[in-house]
Amino acid sequence: MHPAPFTATPPRLVVPVDFSSSAATAVRYAAALGRHVPRARLHLLHVLDGEDSEAEAHARLAALAAEAGLDEASSPTVIHTRREDADAADGIAEVAEEIEADAIVTSRTGARGWRLLALGRTTDTLVRTARTPVLILPDEAPPHADIRVVVVGVDLGGGDAALIAAARAFADRYGARTPDGTAPDVRIVLVHAIAPLPYPASLGGALRDFDPTLHAAIEADVAALAHTVGAGGDAVHAEAIVEDGPPALTLTRVAERVGADVIVVAPAARGAVERWVLGSVAERVVRAATR
Repeated sequence: MHPAPFTATPPRLVVPVDFSSSAATAVRYAAALGRHVPRARLHLLHVLDGEDSEAEAHARLAALAAEAGLDEASSPTVIHTRREDADAADGIAEVAEEIEADAIVTSRTGARGWRLLALGRTTDTLVRTARTPVLILPDEAPPHADIRVVVVGVDLGGGDAALIAAARAFADRYGARTPDGTAPDVRIVLVHAIAPLPYPASLGGALRDFDPTLHAAIEADVAALAHTVGAGGDAVHAEAIVEDGPPALTLTRVAERVGADVIVVAPAARGAVERWVLGSVAERVVRAATR
């Protein structure tokens, strides 16, 4: 069984590097994220292909680490090269599991939008098969990692508790801190989208109009989930939002409205945290997020 996310000691982040500008962005962002956590260790990984020189790749990784301001005193860095005959994603996932990484930090070329935390070609394959959380960055991710608002898509299914626990653990470890630095200062927003009712049942209306009692019950259930997030009395604040609309569109719309830094999603069919995958809703969230 893969360990629960964000419990490795010391904290570890894996950054796959193909020496593109997107990979450089991921290294800078992971470096900033790691500075939030004492003793955080970054693992830079290049999967060798064909006749690639291991020595040359190692030197380029070291140079990239230096450019990102990584040093042994503040952010110990481990450099890996690995030759993979099959899919590069397999090698990345294996390294992440071997070192019990908190997350794989990578970019999705051409994507725009929020950092998307999710389990679940290299990035696409990773998010479908990796047993380690995958943090997907837009190509224009900021050089800082000031995470203050985390949106979590919930479906009131069996996987919600594990997903919320993972989001809370992420906030505890990597989120913004209170002024005295002793506690996370993060807002966690649980979002449940009620898909439009099929015609002719609703005659084009929303559930709120068609069955207000059921809609109110759903709101109460999501509010109860939010209460479990903020029950500790610390600086992590939780709230619940229920809106009618297609799930992916609703999640991205709410995330835009609340100024989300991270969206956490998982398909209902994969309740266990260690098997988060970009499913149909999550895949559409990646494509739709336009921040």
